[in-house]
Amino acid sequence: MAGSANSGTVETEQLVEAIARRVVELLRAEEPQRPPGLVDAAAVARDLEVERDWVYSHATDLGAIRLGGPKGRLRFDLQVVRERLAGADPSRWRPPGRTPRRPTPKRPKGAELPQKRQVESPKAQRRASGWTPARSPNTINGRNPR
Repeated sequence: MAGSANSGTVETEQLVEAIARRVVELLRAEEPQRPPGLVDAAAVARDLEVERDWVYSHATDLGAIRLGGPKGRLRFDLQVVRERLAGADPSRWRPPGRTPRRPTPKRPKGAELPQKRQVESPKAQRRASGWTPARSPNTINGRNPR
């Protein structure tokens, strides 16, 4: 009799455990998919494959939320960003291609680099230019006559 009571307890525990697992499965299936939350401009830029500066310049169009007042940090809901971009003309949202840098002129092999100009001290520059300090009208030859 003791053995059958013990086996009934084990069976009951197994049944309770199986019911609990099933309840968890059902709850997870019914749980609505929540957005990952608010993200910063860098995350939006990675998601859209654009520059972060572009995200800041289009923050209003992308539905940015400012945290902490008028100068607070910008945060974005990726789901809202995607919804706003869904109906938009892609050429309007993609940044224009960057213009290439001007090529630097190539110098012939063996050519010397131009020498940097020697910069004189400010005092030496004043001496060379003939600059003289302003004098007080009460001085004669740099001396006070009194």
